Amino acid sequence: YYRGDILFLTNYDKIPELGDIVVYQMRKDDIPIVHRVIAVQKKGADDFAVLTKGDNNEVDDRAIYRDKLWLTKKEIVGRVRASIPYLGMATIILTENQYVKFTVLGIAIVLILVTRGKEES
Repeated sequence: YYRGDILFLTNYDKIPELGDIVVYQMRKDDIPIVHRVIAVQKKGADDFAVLTKGDNNEVDDRAIYRDKLWLTKKEIVGRVRASIPYLGMATIILTENQYVKFTVLGIAIVLILVTRGKEES
């Protein structure tokens, strides 16, 4: 998956399997990370820990885990089930480029004013 893709996730208590792509977040204010499960430790009927790695990375994600060796259930946001490529790029462009954001906002205001003017006449 690439930046700008819209991902559809499931978040039920099934233990992730090798090869699943999961979204995890170490802290609530961190950016979610989308990586593949490369190892699973089962710790009971519904408890688990996983090790992840980005497909384009040479090493696992332990450096990202902040003093942890494995991700636990509470860091997993969900498992990727489907995606729509590039659909999120419009949001990214509007968020990151203030000139585009204000241009779109200006056009929207002008259109609203023009439309109202036609309705009143």
